[in-house]
Order: sequence, then structure tokens, then C-alpha cells
Amino acid sequence: MFANPATDKQIRFTKVANYGAALAPYVLALALFIAIIIFNFGYPMRRRNHRNETVMQFLFSKLAVGTVVAVAMAIIEATLIMLLGLPVAHVGAFYGITILFALAAQYMTMLLNLAFNRVGIFIALGLLTLSGSGGLFPAETINPLFESIQQFLPMTHAINGYRNAITDGISSTTVTTSTVILIVVAILSIALMIPAIGYIIGKDEESDTNDSNAE
Repeated sequence: MFANPATDKQIRFTKVANYGAALAPYVLALALFIAIIIFNFGYPMRRRNHRNETVMQFLFSKLAVGTVVAVAMAIIEATLIMLLGLPVAHVGAFYGITILFALAAQYMTMLLNLAFNRVGIFIALGLLTLSGSGGLFPAETINPLFESIQQFLPMTHAINGYRNAITDGISSTTVTTSTVILIVVAILSIALMIPAIGYIIGKDEESDTNDSNAE
């Protein structure tokens, strides 16, 4: 061992300019999610446009607003962070993952807002939990509960996508899996909005009936 000591062999899959660039995926996902939460607090998601509105009319009207807001947030954030100097290896993928995460997080938060009102937004905070996403610390170093649910969190997959788009070095399988999961979250959230909206309309109609009987 003294005459012929072991030597380290280091293989670099990617290179990060500094700590800020390494932390950028987490901060980008966090900032976008906070913007979506603020929108859902301010926008009257459960308000109907008119009394004769059908479930699908209600759904499309909310999706139209939510989608435009989410995409606008994503494009503004991605553009500003690059203008401020963040080096991005794959610009197209960077915009793609930003828009995809914005839509998945927006639709899921909208669903919970429609189903549970303001309480649903706080539930979204739990489902998109920040400490379990692997953005700051590896899953192995955090609470076992967070480690077990990390793979189901949209923010986890947004961070994986960001890391690959910004610096490369993540396997294509991981990126593909993250993309598929974000798409599934978005589609499933839209599908589940239908019964939630049906319940809201049913409650409104029941209230109108009771008011008519009282008169």
C-alpha cells in the first residue's frame, strides 16, 4: 500500500459553473410553483360565468385562463433567467420542461382548488412538497417518508428535467420518465376536474332550488 498506493479515478458526466447554477433547477421550479399558487389564490376558480353554464363550458373557460397564465409564466421565467446569465446547454428542452411543469402544476393546483376550495391550495403545497423533491438534498439524506414519495412529486421530475437541460449528464431514461409523469399528472388533473365541477354546479343548482322554494 505504501509502495504502490491506490489512485482515484474521476469521471465527469457534466460540469456546473458554480453553486448558483447547480441550485438553479430547484429555484426555477420553486419560483414557478409559487407564481401558480398566487394565481390560484387570486383567481375565482369556483365562480361560474353564468347559471346555465354546462360542466364542459365551465371546464374550458377555466382551462383557457389557467393554460395561458401558466405558459406565460413559464416563458417569462425561462427567458429572464437566461438573460440574467444562466448557462443553458439545451435551450429548447429548457423551455419545454418549464412549460410542461407549469401546466402540470397549474392543472393539479386548479383541480385541488376546484375540489376543496382554498384548502386545496394548501394540499397542493403538500403534494408538491419542497423538502422532498430532491432539489436541495438527496432523497437518501431526508426523512424516509419524503424519500418514499419523492418519485411521485411533479417538482422532482421538473428538477430532473431542468438539470439535464441546463448541464446535461442525466440519462435519457430519467428525462423521459420525468416527462411522461408530468404529462400524466396534467392529463389526470384535467380529467378529475370534470366531477369536481359537476359537484360545484350541482351545489349551485340545489341552492337555487332552495331559494326558490323559500320564496
